[in-house]
Amino acid sequence: MPIARISFDQSLSDELAARAAALIPTLSNILSVGLASDRANPQVILQPGAYISGPYLIYVDLQFRATPLRDKERVTQVLTELADVLNVQFQSAVRLRGFAIDQSTLSAVDFPPAGRTTE
Repeated sequence: MPIARISFDQSLSDELAARAAALIPTLSNILSVGLASDRANPQVILQPGAYISGPYLIYVDLQFRATPLRDKERVTQVLTELADVLNVQFQSAVRLRGFAIDQSTLSAVDFPPAGRTTE
């Protein structure tokens, strides 16, 4: 599943709080369609209140499992679509980076809270 961690400068915290609920489905859809995420829904993490150096007040760190479909051109297109949405919403420059993760080196654990079971 693709994971987009998006950090916002502290000056955008109030705007982020007001727009987060609408942003998450839009950004998730861009990731899902653009990176053909069929196995699991993308994760979108919005991190308010971080200090980011200007002029880029928003930083996107996109991680995804490497596949032949997810080539540099496709990932660049997805990053551009994410930037377009964020720029329209916040009228701010956006810095974006995409990183493919080699499946053979990936370890993952989903750990339920104590006393609870997952179904």
